[in-house]
Amino acid sequence: MGAAPPTPAALPPPPAPAAPQPSPDEVYVESLGPEEKETIALAKWAEENVPDQKGLAGKFVSFYKAVDEYVNAERAKDPKRTFDESDEAFTTFVEGARPQIEPGKWEELKRGRLIAQVESAATKKVEEKFAAQIEETRKRQNVLEKKPLIEDRIRAFQANIGGLMNAEPADSILPTIVKSIEANGLEKTIEADPIFTPIVVQAYGQGERAAAEFLAMAHGVKDYDANDKVHDWVIKFIRRAGETFAAKGGDKLVRQTEDGAKTFLPRGQYNQLLVSNPQQAGRHWTFSDEDVVRMIERNTKDHIAALVKAESDRLIKAGYVKPPPAAPAPAAPVPGNANPSPTAPSASAAPPPEPVGSPRAGVTPAPGQGNGAVNQQQVMSDAELQVLGFPRK
Repeated sequence: MGAAPPTPAALPPPPAPAAPQPSPDEVYVESLGPEEKETIALAKWAEENVPDQKGLAGKFVSFYKAVDEYVNAERAKDPKRTFDESDEAFTTFVEGARPQIEPGKWEELKRGRLIAQVESAATKKVEEKFAAQIEETRKRQNVLEKKPLIEDRIRAFQANIGGLMNAEPADSILPTIVKSIEANGLEKTIEADPIFTPIVVQAYGQGERAAAEFLAMAHGVKDYDANDKVHDWVIKFIRRAGETFAAKGGDKLVRQTEDGAKTFLPRGQYNQLLVSNPQQAGRHWTFSDEDVVRMIERNTKDHIAALVKAESDRLIKAGYVKPPPAAPAPAAPVPGNANPSPTAPSASAAPPPEPVGSPRAGVTPAPGQGNGAVNQQQVMSDAELQVLGFPRK
């Protein structure tokens, strides 16, 4: 066999199109004074809007050029000439060279352009007003459409947290609290157990609000608020979950789909790739909105369990004897409200729990971070929010 033909060298990229150069007349107009420029601007408006004034701007450009040429030529002959109103020859030349316009026509053109500018400004203002009203209507419609979906998912969140707490080991007080709330109500359960039940209710309220705020942002019902600590926590949680799972997910990072194997990318990286290279993004997967809510569910239960254990250990160490548990009853979720606000009055005083666990991502505190906290800037740009999957207005 003969030698393979040489690989042709890559062709150089085509040169970028040159920027359009200004015409000689445009360059000349830029050299004129404000009064002359305003005259030419009015003449251009007349050309575009008044049928019998075609070519008026060109006439004025030629006029100003002729005056300049006259002055330059005559000054070379007589450097002492003033070229002002006292120079009769000069004024005669100017009047003869000036474009001829009917008496009063120039003022009429000025009034016409002024009226047009006012009407244009008014039209723009009306358009902006209607655009704002249309956008507001769209937002209200989106809230009406998405609110039932969010409320349904929060009800499922309540039930799922109750199930996770009820599935805790027999020596945990959490199943007892769940069953007591179902049998006796929240108020009586707190009366019977004023130590652990308020801890459970407050931590649950924090988790519920975090889930509700995430769903509201993800569905475009709410905009990200840099001053809202819950919004800040949600974004930290998503970032941390993605980074930790990418580092420790093992064989779970690959999913087999009808389109072949897909590898995991953190939510931010995936959405960024989806914009820049959709074809390549098709080779990957990331946490869905439902995945994020399920992680918040697991994190909320883990946070509740950690708080209860810490308080129990403290009381045991102090020699406190726990009261007998309330009578058991059928399992039920901790009551909650679809309104994304803390369940207990005191819950608003504390931030949501830091990420400590997840049913899908296996999130654990990173070394040196301390209780799962992640350092992060408070204010985020629109681009960063879009990358995390939150639509913008």
